[in-house]
Amino acid sequence: MITASNGPNLSLTIYNSSTGLYTLQIMAVIALIGMPIVIGYTIFVYRLFKGKAKADDHY
Repeated sequence: MITASNGPNLSLTIYNSSTGLYTLQIMAVIALIGMPIVIGYTIFVYRLFKGKAKADDHY
């Protein structure tokens, strides 16, 4: 992918820049827990602020 000019062993390839299986498993668990929270929060904020804003609305 990226060739190093100061030595071929320092180049970034698909094999030496990939992560381990354990890290991928942990990130999958975090994503499965985090994505419903993000989606729920987005829906909550959208419903909270829906509607047109008017110039004479003062709260």
